Amino acid sequence: MTKKILIIAVSLILTHTLSAQKYNRGWELGVGGGVQMLFSSDADNLAFKQRLTPSLSLSAGKWISPIWGLRLQAGAYSLNGYSTTDGIYVADPLNNGLVYGKNDPVRDHSDIYPDGSYRHYLRYVNIHGDLQMSLLRLISKQKRHRWDIIPAVGLGYFQTLEYEGTPAVSSISTNFSLMGKYAINKRLSVNLEASAIVLPDAFDGRISGQSYENIIGATLGLTYHFKSKKSKQEQTAQPGANRPVRVEVRRDTIIEYVFVRDTIEVEVEKFISTRKGTVSNLASIQFGLGREKPLASQEIHFANIANFMATHPEATLTLEGYGDKERGSAKENLRISGERTKNVRNILINRYKIDGNKISVKVIGAEEQPYKEQAWNRVVLVKVME
Repeated sequence: MTKKILIIAVSLILTHTLSAQKYNRGWELGVGGGVQMLFSSDADNLAFKQRLTPSLSLSAGKWISPIWGLRLQAGAYSLNGYSTTDGIYVADPLNNGLVYGKNDPVRDHSDIYPDGSYRHYLRYVNIHGDLQMSLLRLISKQKRHRWDIIPAVGLGYFQTLEYEGTPAVSSISTNFSLMGKYAINKRLSVNLEASAIVLPDAFDGRISGQSYENIIGATLGLTYHFKSKKSKQEQTAQPGANRPVRVEVRRDTIIEYVFVRDTIEVEVEKFISTRKGTVSNLASIQFGLGREKPLASQEIHFANIANFMATHPEATLTLEGYGDKERGSAKENLRISGERTKNVRNILINRYKIDGNKISVKVIGAEEQPYKEQAWNRVVLVKVME
């Protein structure tokens, strides 16, 4: 019965994952290795080093929203336990399996200590489906971070393998973990994960009367992020395919509200000029990762722009906002580029008293990249027409 419930639960998780197309982020595949320790009856009688055993894990997952994700993980290897004659054993069924006896076949494969206790070795496989949450995305407007903290909880199928007297036992596991993740680049992340597995008393073949037993572990791993496949809807919603949905004209300025995706609109302000002249770059205003306000070091550029406009009263400015295409989605880059150009325009008007009718704004996002150095593309280019 429990196996059927677990199969249904895992099937629902995978079905939900495969059908989640709104947040179209690619699949992730992870591999890891580490150490673990069994906390069971009398296990603390073993020395600390004897209790530590290696562990391996393999996982596949997908984020169904910026905050929530699903993961299927398999872990396996060995555990070290400790037994005494104070218990009954699954490998000694009596009365057609209705009760169990005190004969443990593990004793035939172990060294018996003078007090009658002995060490036993377990082999296992644990497959579980988890619900994950990105804490940094939950508390931050920025959708991508190099660092992230990811708690997870899930249910699984734990199979203790038949090994040196230990019988094969199937159990339902409850799994908890807390992962710290660091993005090395766009495709690869390194992660450190602390985990806990809660199991029924009899999972190791010994019934000692405890409510549950658990395994604590730590794993160091790598995660590879596959490139997402864009749906037809997303392909037609790229910045190059944007279409205006509403237009207003105010004096010498046209305000164009551009449809990006879903119900998101970005306001793009364009200055209408009848002058003909030469366009040249006047300044590059730099921004920090995920920041909408210019770096403090850029103030000198604003002063130079103001000095130029004071000596060239006929000139007009165009502000072009860009985003770093290696960070964030096309929609996010378009949004943050719009906020950056708006803030630069407000600084020029409010702080340096430049006529707003001489400033137009063009929001480009990551559709074009003016510089090869990606960090430089978090920029607003100030272009001048004389």
